[in-house]
Amino acid sequence: MSVRTRYLLALILIIAVGLLSRLYPIGNILWDKYLGDALYATMLYVGLGFLWPSQPISSRTTMALLAVAAIEVFQLTGIPANLAQHPNSLSQLVSRALGTHFGWLDMLAYLFGVIPAALWQYRHKTNNQEQPEVCM
Repeated sequence: MSVRTRYLLALILIIAVGLLSRLYPIGNILWDKYLGDALYATMLYVGLGFLWPSQPISSRTTMALLAVAAIEVFQLTGIPANLAQHPNSLSQLVSRALGTHFGWLDMLAYLFGVIPAALWQYRHKTNNQEQPEVCM
């Protein structure tokens, strides 16, 4: 199985579990809210691996964490919240994808999404040509 196929299968699984956590809340904030946030960040990390599989793990980790942090800070502008009020379906979809309220716990959830994925990949790396560096 090719590297990109494995990334694609991982993306499908991550999206499915993330959607389940949002569509079927159980009254536990870890499942109902923060699992989805962590998986959002994991999805971005894995997506970067799909697009650039030869990119070092440390680079993907850094890019994924910077991207989710930037998206979270962007929520402070109020633009995503305003998009949620717009009658256009695309604006509302973008608002849902970006989120509308900044939260420090969201940032922590993103760390719990990206770091374990990067560490798992580092540990299970099959390409022995070079050992990737861990960036934290």
